[in-house]
Amino acid sequence: LWIENFKGIGKRQHIPIRPVTLLFGANSAGKSTVLHAMLYLRELLCRKNVDARESLAGADTINLGGFDALLHDGTDCISLGCGFSVAEERLDELLPSANSNFLQRVIRPDIYKRIESLREDVGNRHHHVTVNLCVNRCGQGRPTVSRVEVNVDQERLALFDMNDDQSPNVLR
Repeated sequence: LWIENFKGIGKRQHIPIRPVTLLFGANSAGKSTVLHAMLYLRELLCRKNVDARESLAGADTINLGGFDALLHDGTDCISLGCGFSVAEERLDELLPSANSNFLQRVIRPDIYKRIESLREDVGNRHHHVTVNLCVNRCGQGRPTVSRVEVNVDQERLALFDMNDDQSPNVLR
């Protein structure tokens, strides 16, 4: 898990998450902030909820407070990311089909080839996937995901930089 400019965390921090991860420390050390970052990342990835006040996972017991409450003092962009391993046979579930309408509109042909080569790569192994997101205010003043980067096995699969109107700007 990577966290930057989120609540009390300013500089980018890497928090290793394992099947059993213990968070302990003094009051106000950031334990709840790490949990809130995980919940907010889930809201972004699963529900596309950039101004999350309540988390689906936290039901009505955890109030995230919305984008403004999550920003680190004096900053205007939250950066979050996660990395995980996925078995070869499950990678296909994570990669969108190169025939999808979204991909046809925004991804260059050379990136199509990368997606298809990952789909065709046979063998019984695991892939390491990382997803990094940046959320900030667009020109209209509302929070928006302004950058998404996806890497598979340390190779960039896609990078989306968004314009204020939410149209993709730079794709590499």
